Amino acid sequence: MNFKKTIMIPLSFLFLMPSISFSQKSIELDAARNFIKSGSYKKSLELYNKIAKRSPNASLISEYAYVLALNGLLEPSLSQLDRAIMIDVSDKDTRYFMSKIFSAVSLNDVATEIIPHSYTPSWLINEATLNKLSHERQLSESFMEALDIAEGFMRQSRYASAIDAFGRIIKKWPDEYMGYSGYAIALEKIGAYKTASKAVEMAVLLMKKNGKPINIIRKFSEYGEELKNKPPLVEKKLKDINMALKGKYFAFAGGNFTHTETDSVFNINTRLGKFITNNFDLSLNLGFTTGYEISDYNGLSIGVSGRLNKPITQYSPIRLTAAARLALEPSPEDNFSFILSPGLSYFTPSGSIDVFVDFNLTGPYKGTQVLSIGYTTYFGGGR
Repeated sequence: MNFKKTIMIPLSFLFLMPSISFSQKSIELDAARNFIKSGSYKKSLELYNKIAKRSPNASLISEYAYVLALNGLLEPSLSQLDRAIMIDVSDKDTRYFMSKIFSAVSLNDVATEIIPHSYTPSWLINEATLNKLSHERQLSESFMEALDIAEGFMRQSRYASAIDAFGRIIKKWPDEYMGYSGYAIALEKIGAYKTASKAVEMAVLLMKKNGKPINIIRKFSEYGEELKNKPPLVEKKLKDINMALKGKYFAFAGGNFTHTETDSVFNINTRLGKFITNNFDLSLNLGFTTGYEISDYNGLSIGVSGRLNKPITQYSPIRLTAAARLALEPSPEDNFSFILSPGLSYFTPSGSIDVFVDFNLTGPYKGTQVLSIGYTTYFGGGR
């Protein structure tokens, strides 16, 4: 059998799908930003609703939060800020837009502290005017009910919403130390350490006034001192971005179709593995091949592989990938294969769409190149 003349089916356009999608989103983002600059906030929001709702990009999500705020939608704006903070609280754009939104709800101390020094996003030449924002829902008349809502945001890691909720609580109940203590803890989560330490000081004063045990007051005072001595939050470098993969497990399922001079061959392949670092994974591979006229070439294959990935840019969901695989292939002889597989992966919030080409360097399919496409889901582990 002459495998060297194997040809790929005309699916090569699949290689371009992630790039085409990303380019289209870039065009839409430019248009959305131009609407902001021109004051057409509603039109801008319509575009951000399309391009940012499922984005894993903290910078883009925080822009979305800002546009929601420009349209007077405070609660949805805070929800998007919560998402951006969970992804990367150190991102300059996230902190810039978070500062503007906190300022609009009169949390001026925290707004001043978190904004990057002398920083404005490069595309935002003239700042849009963000008016004072009002809450759709009135604060509960019961202190404990309001506190429970704020603490609920904390349990969900929704720190922007928690800061807003605690900020309202300490304005309405300035003599309740629990409001200040919760406010301080929420502020620490976004790196507003100075404002958090001031909140701790107020909590300690009120604890003393209310006769709280000395040991509790001492511990909280020590917490305030720790906050004062914390260094300012520094933006992550590019190599520190996308820290969520290390330790995660994954499962891949995909396939390909090739045509030789005599056969039309289908191959299904799967991988199950774990990320050793954020950019390198190891896996066990299992595949099944069918369609060869000579039945000895049909059947199960098994192997091991390692794969590297590298984001194209800090803000791109597309990653370049390169993999190497050792496999035992169905074949009457010479069934040990070594395969190199460069490709692209387009990351979604829960997995990735993967396109790659297998270059068979040894084994029964030596000299062939096969295009594959599949999907990887990520689960468990991680940080």
